[in-house]
Parts: sequence; structure tokens; C-alpha cells
Amino acid sequence: MKHINFGSMALAAGVLSMALAAPVQAAQVLTFTDNSPNRGTRAESMGWFADEVAKRTNGELKIEFHWGGALLKAKAAAKGIGAGAADMGTIIGVYNPKLHPAYLLTDLPTEYSDHWVGTRAVYEMATTNAALKAEFDKLNLHYVSNFTTTQIQLICKGKPIKSIADIQGIKVRGVGVYGKVFKDIGATPVRISAYKAYSGLDTGLINCAQVYAYFIPATKMYEVAKEVTVLDWGALMSLGYVMNKDVWESLSPAHQKVINELGSEYIEKNA
Repeated sequence: MKHINFGSMALAAGVLSMALAAPVQAAQVLTFTDNSPNRGTRAESMGWFADEVAKRTNGELKIEFHWGGALLKAKAAAKGIGAGAADMGTIIGVYNPKLHPAYLLTDLPTEYSDHWVGTRAVYEMATTNAALKAEFDKLNLHYVSNFTTTQIQLICKGKPIKSIADIQGIKVRGVGVYGKVFKDIGATPVRISAYKAYSGLDTGLINCAQVYAYFIPATKMYEVAKEVTVLDWGALMSLGYVMNKDVWESLSPAHQKVINELGSEYIEKNA
């Protein structure tokens, strides 16, 4: 007669029941703040980044975007992310020059040759230069990746700008060293962010805005301004993706490796 050990069977059944009942570990969701709208080439490449993070961590890490400055406005992003108001996000050096003296060196007016070359150079500097790394550390930020405005152009409502004479007295939204250039050649500077340029043009607060080719369709600026003067000036490069350093240090080494690898790969993807 075959002997059946009901005690062992009961124990096995209990273990199986406990295993089936154990909750699946929830994914860690990283909040990401950005002032741009959720459209255009940069938004698409950021979507790719988030998808790859989820894929390469088997769903253990996920990114939740908060577009249009819904979580933090552009000027508040660096301090806000460092303080933990968001886990990750986009920072713009030129909006906080006192916070980013080293990072702003990448905005110096130089000839813009290639999107990939520029952003790759800034990425290498941000991940290897001691002074720049210390600057991010001071803000409690971990640097992840970089992007660029691409070449600076001028978009205007009404009268097109075809010469320096045309810009005299014209109200222009400019920023950084390029904003100073517009002032030096006779424009009247108006200090508003790129994200308010649409409404500024629409209401007449400004006549023209310093702009970038990818930014026009992303913000639908063509709805309120039809004239674009191709300047092909240099680009703003102090545009980065960062993570709160405490959040970064809480990640496993495997997850940190994924974020760092994708930060580097993002340069190629966005270019």
C-alpha cells in the first residue's frame, strides 16, 4: 500500500498559497518636471528615455512626466528638484546664472557646428569636470544628460526683420548673452521665459522672440507669428536632465547603471 504523508502535502500547499498571495512589488515611480508641452522632437526622445528605463529595469522603475511647468516652473526647477519637489527634471542654466556659473560656460557664443558634437562635449564635461560636478553636488543634483536649443533664430509677428535697421526699438524676448546682443544692436529687451513667448507675441507684449527651430512646432508659435529670420547664431547648451541626489543614491547599483547608460545614449537619440 502506498503511504501518503498528508502533513507534507498540507505544508507544501500552505507554502504555495503564501507565494501566490504575496503582493507583486510596485514599481518605483520617478516624477519628472518639464516646462515644455508634451509634443515635438524633444518630447518624443524623452518618451523614448522613459520607455527604456522601464524596459531595462523590468518595470521596476518608471518615469511620470509633468509637462508645461505643472509641477515646477523652469526657474524653480534646479532648487525644487534638489529639495525633492520632483525626483527628476529639466534645468535651464541661463534662468539661474548664479546657481550655474560653470554650466553656463557652455552657453558662450561660439560657432554651432553639429547637434551631436555639442551635446556630447557638454555631457563629457558634466560627467568628468571636477568643478562642474561639484556645482551639481552643491545643488543636491545628479546629472543625467543634456540637450541643446540648436541654433538661435528670430520669430516675429507682423513686420519681418531683414536688417539691423529693422530691429531698432523692436521689443524682443532674448535670454543670456544673445539677449544682450539684441540690446546692443538696438532692440528693446523684454525679460520673459521661452514658454511665455507665445502669449507675449499674441498679446503684443513682444514683437519678436529669440527662438529655436524645434521649439516653433513644439509650442505652436506659428499660430501667432509668421515671420522667421534665420540668424543661425550659436546655441544654448546649459540644458540638462538631472535627478535629486538623495533619490539617486537610494537606487540600486543596477538601476543607477541603467540611468547613466541611457543618459549617454540619449545624446545620440535626441541628435
